[in-house]
Amino acid sequence: MKHLPLTLDPRLFALLTFAFVLATIIGTVSHEGGHYAVSKALGYDAYISYASSGTRSGISEREMAVFDSLYKADKVKIHAKEDSPEKKYYLEYREQLSGKFKEHPKQHSLLIVLGGPAQTMLTGMLGFWLLWRWRKKGVLIDPLKVKHWIGVLLAFFWSRQVFNFIMSLPEFYSSQSLASDEPRISRYFGWPDWSFGLATFIPAVLILWWVVFKAIIKQQRFTFLLSGLAGSAFGWFIWMYWLGPRLLP
Repeated sequence: MKHLPLTLDPRLFALLTFAFVLATIIGTVSHEGGHYAVSKALGYDAYISYASSGTRSGISEREMAVFDSLYKADKVKIHAKEDSPEKKYYLEYREQLSGKFKEHPKQHSLLIVLGGPAQTMLTGMLGFWLLWRWRKKGVLIDPLKVKHWIGVLLAFFWSRQVFNFIMSLPEFYSSQSLASDEPRISRYFGWPDWSFGLATFIPAVLILWWVVFKAIIKQQRFTFLLSGLAGSAFGWFIWMYWLGPRLLP
């Protein structure tokens, strides 16, 4: 393959895999941090955990734990259009707590949801801008320096928009109301669920293509892509199932 020779550099693979593990953890936390920062800026009592963020209300921890457990156990049935005993019980319990919920104005809710993707994409744009600038100056040489690889990793924050959109494709044709950021943003504007995701998917693909085929020399591209897949997968499982629940429950 002319532009993607299947050559593997074991040392670079190990280093980049470790770097992607760290980048995945940092990216996950910073994305939730985007939601958290907007919530705090709007004056809400916000919290952040290893995989989510939100605003506190007058509900007790026990009540919220029950509410969360009901949702996690039956979220497919809850979001389905069809009625079910689980959906009915969940809605009744939510109604009991409704007086304690602090409802956000629609504009605030939109800004809070936008905070996560905006943080991720702005970080990605920073990395892309640095690489573009270095390339124009002719300093993206073989071998890339540590600062150049940091720019690459920052630019690859855009990969979230690619991954989320592709993974959501089957659900766009289901009866469920998607709860991830991009479909929620679309619904705030009255657009189809896939609209905002597609609008960020297209520039993400273009930017990532440029990074791989313009910023990284061809002898290192296969190693980079392989380490990206491995490091992102390891980082996700390490953070979501081991480290995250312990450090940021």
